[in-house]
Parts: sequence; C-alpha cells; structure tokens
Amino acid sequence: MISDPTQLPIADLRRALDDGSLTSVGLVSAFLDRIRRFDRPAGTASGPEDATLTPEGTVPLNAVVVDNPDALAEAEASDRRRAGGRVLGPLDGIPYTAKDSYMVRGLTVAAGFAVFGLGEETWSSGRAPASCNSLCAYTPSRGVISVRGNWPLVPTKDVVVPHARCMGDLLEILDVLVADDTTARGDFWRVQPWIDIPPASRVRPARYPDLDRSTTPLEGARLGVPRMYVNADPLAGTGPDHRDEVGICGSMGQRVVTSPDVTALWEQLRADIETAGVEVVEVDFPAVTRYEGDRPGAPTVSSRGLVSREFLLAETGVLSAWSWEDFLRANGDPSLHSLTRVDGRDIFPPPRGALPDRYTGQEHDVADYPAVIGSLLSGRPELPPLPELAPSLPAGLAGLEETRRVDLEDWMDSLGLDALIFPAMAGVAPADADVNPRSADTAWRNGIWVANGNVVIRHLGIPTVTVPMGAMEHNNMPVGATLAGRAWDDSRLLSLAAAVEATAPHGTRRTTPTLTCGG
Repeated sequence: MISDPTQLPIADLRRALDDGSLTSVGLVSAFLDRIRRFDRPAGTASGPEDATLTPEGTVPLNAVVVDNPDALAEAEASDRRRAGGRVLGPLDGIPYTAKDSYMVRGLTVAAGFAVFGLGEETWSSGRAPASCNSLCAYTPSRGVISVRGNWPLVPTKDVVVPHARCMGDLLEILDVLVADDTTARGDFWRVQPWIDIPPASRVRPARYPDLDRSTTPLEGARLGVPRMYVNADPLAGTGPDHRDEVGICGSMGQRVVTSPDVTALWEQLRADIETAGVEVVEVDFPAVTRYEGDRPGAPTVSSRGLVSREFLLAETGVLSAWSWEDFLRANGDPSLHSLTRVDGRDIFPPPRGALPDRYTGQEHDVADYPAVIGSLLSGRPELPPLPELAPSLPAGLAGLEETRRVDLEDWMDSLGLDALIFPAMAGVAPADADVNPRSADTAWRNGIWVANGNVVIRHLGIPTVTVPMGAMEHNNMPVGATLAGRAWDDSRLLSLAAAVEATAPHGTRRTTPTLTCGG
C-alpha cells in the first residue's frame, strides 16, 4: 500500500487506483486527515491559547470553508464503479477543491488538501494565488473552459482557472475539463451574439497530456520579456495619473519595481531556458502601455478610441449586475433568487479594523447592484435580453478584440515571438497589510496588489500559463513565471510552459510550504 498518496501526481494516483494499491476512500481519507491536522484548531487543548492551534501545534490555515459532507460516500461509490469497470472518467475518485468552497485560492492545493483546485479569475485571482503558492495555473482564452455555474464578477473578464502542483497534472485536468458545453446561459462570451467565439473542440488538442514537452527541446523558441517587469524600462510609470479616467484604478500605470529576490529568480530561470535553446529578448508591452497610459504620450483604454467610456461604464455597471441577477435566477435557490432581496451594503463589507481599500478610480460600487436590478426590472418579472441591455455593448466588445489583435497579436507577429514570459509578481507584501499602513503601502504597489499585467490580461482575453519560479531568499515566499500568448493559441502556450518547467535543474522549481510538512 502507498504510505502517503497525497504527494502523488494524477497519473500515478490513477494507476494506483486501477491496480488496487490505493482506493478512493483511502485517498480522500488521507486528504481529510491533512485538513484536520493543518487547517483546523484542535479544539481539545488544555488552555485557551493552545486551543487555537492545530493538532500539529501550528497556526491553522482556515482555508477549507465548506466541507463536502458526502466526500467519503462519494469515494465509496467511486470505488464500486471502478471495481465494476464503470469509472466515469480519468479523474473519477480523485478529490479536488473548488473556489466557492474555500477562502484562500490556491492555498488548499499548495497545502496538500486536494490533488487539484478550480478557481476563477477576473483580475488576477488565478495567477496571483498560483504565484504565491508555488502552483501551476492556466487562464484560458475566451470560451475554452465553460464558466457556467461560476459566480460572475465582471462577465467580460471572468475565466475558470485550474490550479495544479505540476504541468503534468494541469494537462490531465484540462483533458477532462475542456469540452463543448451545449448550454450557454451563464457564460457571457458564449451568450453574446456579436463576437464569434470558437468552440472548445476547435481549440483543444486531441489529448492535453500529449502537450507535455518535458522531453522535447526548447531549441529555437523566441520569448519576449517585457522590460517593465524586470526593472529595465526607464519610461514605465512616468506618465500622468490616469485614475480619474474610467477603466484605470489602483496603482495601474505606475512603475513596477521588481524586488531583488524576484529578479534573482528570474535571471536563473532565464539562464536555464537560454541553455535549453530559447532566445529571450527584452521588449516593450504595448497591450499594457496603451491600456494604462504608463508613459508620456501613451493613451489609455478609454482614450484610445477603440473602446468607449460608455461601454466601460456599462460593463462594470448594468452588465455585471444583470449577470449576477441572471446567475441567481438560474441557480434557483428559493431563499435567494434575486439581488432585489439583498441589502447591497452586505455584499462586500469592509472587515472590522481593516485599513481602507485603495481601489481609486472605481466607477461603480457593488452595493448599488440591487438598485440597478430593481430599475432594470421596473415591475416586470423577467430581465431584459442582453441585446437590449446597453447600446454600447456590440462596439465595445469588438473594440476589446481589436485592441488585443493590434496591441498583442500583430505586435508579437512583427517581432517573431512565440510567447511572452515574465515574473508573475514583483514581490509580496507582509501579512499584516490589512492593518499596518507601512505594509499596506507595499501591498498596493503595482506588481504586488495584483499579478503583473493587472486587468489588461483578462479584459483583452489574453491566455496565460503560470509555473513556479522558486522561493524568494529573504522571506521564503514562492513566486511564479507567467507565459502569455495569442488568443486561442493556448495549446502552444501550455506546451511551452511544460517545457519551461522541465528546465529546472532538479525537475521542478516548486517549493513546498513549511507549515504543512511538504506537498
């Protein structure tokens, strides 16, 4: 029997389940034991201080918010199916976490509480957790992974993001996850009628695991690293403050100062992939520059002329509220089936004692969404159809697609680039950034408040893959490297990411969290 199955990759777990050396019940029980040992207070200690610690004597991670009470029963059912030769698919019997059932995205997988996780990203909540937890993450092109069933935040930007401990596992997950979805409701880009989105079956390969180029040379690949993310762009961040313009908020457009620890990890990764035959060239990044206006003379997303101010306001206003309402109606919870039954002040309340957020420039407050829906309904029982929602939507969506084509794809073609590669984050802030003003100053810097690329990546539909790059010397926090590429060129991007991962001198750059003794 296997002593600790929680550390095995998916392919090994499947073989063990198939040959009988492991059962799904045993696997799920092992993960539940890790959750008990590292995620929850012991509750049986003699003193009040000790009672706050885990059975291992460590601070609990508090990452798994909602347990599946039927986990063991479902594992037993999986074992019965396997014994009868009726497995549902290649991931049958292998436990995973989903974003809505845990609070700290990525942490549950990094801590070894599940084999893989399913998150979601609107700005960087797929890439940033992967970077900070030494995981692989994939943010797909529009329509590749169905987002139906996921809570929409801003529907033009939302994507499902799988998290895994290695590229091999990520590709195994995608082989099951990526498929045509015959139901479009709840997936904005497949619902909207104005932009042609290819079906997943036209984008995906026959088998995702075949994309693993860990044994294939990188010789001849040409990757661009944006100077703005490696302290090599003196003009970055010298433009005017555009936070009074719609679409620009927080520290967007400000200089990214990459920490010495991250720089050292990047230089080592660069040396490794260059040794493997990659040509790395330092480049500008017009998709970001012309969106954020980060230097004199550069336009912003709202002043460029391709996307109107009216569209940007509708996108994070009436369109987002409409999507929230449609989700609640489709979900059909009798106790909460409409935003009109919600007090908007309860949607995103500030934590008690926390410093004020610095989302400077945000045009809309989600607390107003219930009132927006009340106005949309105006006494009628059904939501207006999408084409009637806002006249700016068709041209706005076309403008986003044209922006990506001009500022990313045509530009990459002109330089002969296969992909971009850059540190996923410039550094990490102290854990007390919610209450310590000095720590908050660090946390809200560009490159730290969210992952490099900010909202540009998601808004323009740019696919990315993030892989571990190592741990920073002075705080032992992980950081990742992100590869980005052309829309719907996802398979090449995944293949390149697997090959980059394989250049690690010891087979992996992933570091394991010290609090959970590996995994």
